[in-house]
Amino acid sequence: MQRYSKKLNGRSYMIQSVLGLGVYAVLAAIVTMRVFSAIQLSLFTQLLFSGFLWATLVLFVVILRRHYLKLPNE
Repeated sequence: MQRYSKKLNGRSYMIQSVLGLGVYAVLAAIVTMRVFSAIQLSLFTQLLFSGFLWATLVLFVVILRRHYLKLPNE
């Protein structure tokens, strides 16, 4: 099995991933605004739910960066 190089496939993969992360970030922002506008939820629940969304986004970015750095430079 041939490994993909940064020159051959890395750019398109990164563009698709960044667009996907952008869509996720927009949806997370909308959900965060909706959660904080729900007055029946406690502050702890609001912070926990929103923190989970944004921590997941950061985790996705870290995983994407690690994957990109592992690609060969050929």
